[in-house]
Amino acid sequence: MTLGLDDLFEGPAPADLPPTVDPREALLAAEAELGDLAAQVAAIAEREGLGDYGRFRLVVLAIDQLPIEQVDESELHSPAAAVHRGAWSAHSRLIAVGALMRRLGYGAVPHVHADGSLTLGLPSGDDPAALNSNVVKISARLRRGRGAPESIRLRHLLWDGEGRLGGPKAGGTMVLPLVDLVRGPSAELHLAKRVIPAFTLRCPEPQVWPVHGHDDLALTWNQHPDARDWLALYPALSFPLQVHHALDELAVMDLAPALGPLRERATDDRDLVEILLRSVQSHIRYEEGPLRDLFQILTDRTGDCDQLSLVMVALLTASGFDLSDLRALEWPGHLALALRVRDESTVDGMTLDIGGQRFTTLDAAFLHRTGEELTSSWGQLHPRYARLRMSARALAGPTS
Repeated sequence: MTLGLDDLFEGPAPADLPPTVDPREALLAAEAELGDLAAQVAAIAEREGLGDYGRFRLVVLAIDQLPIEQVDESELHSPAAAVHRGAWSAHSRLIAVGALMRRLGYGAVPHVHADGSLTLGLPSGDDPAALNSNVVKISARLRRGRGAPESIRLRHLLWDGEGRLGGPKAGGTMVLPLVDLVRGPSAELHLAKRVIPAFTLRCPEPQVWPVHGHDDLALTWNQHPDARDWLALYPALSFPLQVHHALDELAVMDLAPALGPLRERATDDRDLVEILLRSVQSHIRYEEGPLRDLFQILTDRTGDCDQLSLVMVALLTASGFDLSDLRALEWPGHLALALRVRDESTVDGMTLDIGGQRFTTLDAAFLHRTGEELTSSWGQLHPRYARLRMSARALAGPTS
């Protein structure tokens, strides 16, 4: 897998070195071997204008391009030893990713868990409110030299080597002492701002969805598989922040032109919204999971309340609504939208007063049928949440 990148990474020369069972020893050995590979990653990241996540993603790509097969074993091998053998364990690979991040200046450190599993901790520099992920908080007092003890606070996003950053929960022990983290590489990842590299957009794949109730119309856009896979390790973000990233994705999907005929066909705002809502519900199967990017939701055709709402926000903004017309309605375990009423004559259903303006509800996860006919509408809300207290969050404004 190259994700559209033309560059091939050259790893360390093979070396017949003994294995170890000590993660700290393996980390230090990998750091010593990966200086040249770190320089290659840094050069590409600089050329492509990539941020912290881009560097992390290049690191994973570089490690996975090494001619090494992953096998099930408990011994740890350095990258050079693994190249010599042609094989290493999942833990050896994870440690190599951490070592390469450290060579790039990041305060990465493996965490060993009670069940023997290993995760990689990467320091987070974002406001925790921007992330919808597990953030491990580490606090300690550390004396430097003869000075008074200082309070040290770190926030780590853990990575299990497969899923999203921030997916695993806390519970491990760092393989390096805190003093090594303070005195060694310590750069943090700032992930609120995101870059989709141009090289991941080179091979678009046209997609077509029929419009519900209008067989002669279709929603068409360009899917970008490389961009989707590039973003696969991104942590789950807060809904308003994810909305802004979805609009970036929308800009390269070329979806807006397909909505012109649909806008012309709709009789009013309500008709337009309900055509879009029923089309989304016809094509996306409800399935619980973390909030993901627009590329992945539309490709997998699965999502829960916040993912369905994210798709609706993208379609509504591409259809002429402004983000200031929308609010995120949040309950514990549920998310829906509120849409500002632009024409009183179209309103038929539940309304809310938010900041002195009239809004109507839009619960994308509440699928409503009348007989066999899909009749989901704005103004509806799942009965479970209709009487519960909720909060309304603006989607327009700063992204971090």
